[in-house]
Amino acid sequence: MAKITGKQIIKSVLFTAAGAAPGVIWIINAGTTQSIVIACLGAAVGFGLSLPGVSAARVAGGTVGVIAARNAPLSMQDKILDTFIGEGETPENEQESEENQRGDSAGSTA
Repeated sequence: MAKITGKQIIKSVLFTAAGAAPGVIWIINAGTTQSIVIACLGAAVGFGLSLPGVSAARVAGGTVGVIAARNAPLSMQDKILDTFIGEGETPENEQESEENQRGDSAGSTA
């Protein structure tokens, strides 16, 4: 598990505050229950986007992929999800895949 740094804490606090800001402004002006819900949802989204490995592009791609897959025939759903949400080559996956390839090629020559 990654170590939590001071920089990450500051980033999370700032993103959470930015996400909650519209709802907080609405609370100050109107004081309705809906504004409290918007403030909480905005804070949750802001916090989520501040986490390492999470980006707006990945979230948008995942959302589009799920919507497109749900509206496609069953035979195409897996292909659509793989296209939009497919696991990219992360450093860990890259290293594992290289080790597997070395193991496969060594095993086939012997």
